[in-house]
Amino acid sequence: MESRRLPALLALTAGRETYSFSATPPGGESLSEDTVVWYASLSKTFTALAALRLVDAGLLDLDAPITDVTHLREVRILTGYDASGARYAVPRTPITARMLLTHTAGFGYDFLESRLGRYAREHAVPSRVSSRAASLELPLIAEPGTQWNYGIGIDLLGVVLEARCGETLERILRTWVLDPLGLDSVRFGPHGPAAPMHSRTRYEDGSARLAPLDLRYPDDPEQAAGGGGLYGTPRDFLRLLRALLADSAPQRSNAPGSPAPHSADSGSPALGSPGITGAPLLSPVLSAEARRAQLPAGWVSPRRSALPTSTEDWDFIPEQGDNWSLLGMTNTRTGPHGRAPGGLMWAGLCNSYFWVDWENRDCGALFTQMLPFADPCALELFSLLEATVPRT
Repeated sequence: MESRRLPALLALTAGRETYSFSATPPGGESLSEDTVVWYASLSKTFTALAALRLVDAGLLDLDAPITDVTHLREVRILTGYDASGARYAVPRTPITARMLLTHTAGFGYDFLESRLGRYAREHAVPSRVSSRAASLELPLIAEPGTQWNYGIGIDLLGVVLEARCGETLERILRTWVLDPLGLDSVRFGPHGPAAPMHSRTRYEDGSARLAPLDLRYPDDPEQAAGGGGLYGTPRDFLRLLRALLADSAPQRSNAPGSPAPHSADSGSPALGSPGITGAPLLSPVLSAEARRAQLPAGWVSPRRSALPTSTEDWDFIPEQGDNWSLLGMTNTRTGPHGRAPGGLMWAGLCNSYFWVDWENRDCGALFTQMLPFADPCALELFSLLEATVPRT
């Protein structure tokens, strides 16, 4: 690892065996399985799973128009700007939970869409990191149901869940996901020490330097960010992935008799037994629907950065036929390292990435705490991590 390119990193895999690998640059703070990290958009997986469990419970309809959240009823489409200012259109199609889950409701992110960046500046819309309710008061950039735009849909889905359940999103996640899976570290805001964030600056000579970055979601959010505000340990995130892999609750790795974590140098299994016990997370019909590619081919397309300090341009693995399921990105063709069609993959803005491969029965995640997103070195290491997993 080139110490000026990445801060500390931690890689975890689970399949036939469960392993942990870590690396720390000279003078850097290390990451362990039990370090609290910012999950960023890895948070979306928790919120999506909670929503799907509420579908199974009859409390949420994937395809019914959402009428109990004012912003979703009244939002307009920002079609562009001209000499007189912003131009708007009234959407013809009501927004549904399925659209919010698949990023087809028409919302975006200001760091990916310059129109939204301008709107946020002119209307003093606070950053989503503030976790203020006003941070979600952004317009659409497309007619609902007509294209894929990565954005604040899962955050707004969290608002919908609160309206349906009459509880805070943290309580909903605790009831439907976190407590059943034993994910005790996961909360909105770090609530204490957390791994430090960094920003990476590249220079014309090809060198790069890291600097500390003051980025921290609040512990007491006005409107919890279901799309990016969760913190927790890598150990608990791998536990979530193992639960998704088995569609049931995993054994707690800190249960009596569980093996202690080992370093990569020892080649020993880490994070406890890969055995899985517990009731199914989702009904069989909904589980199959949740994994299914939901969009027409070609809708999930490369993204161009509108804010280079937050993200690079990105286009993950186009040759594997990227699409979107109800849980995150899915591949419709075999990946370069053998990930079977129908797998799950997604990432967090802090250059953390994960995959789940149901056919090959493995999963893994790479954690760093650095902006901008889609760092080429981090993506290469994530690819190498998946390449290490034995598959038949």
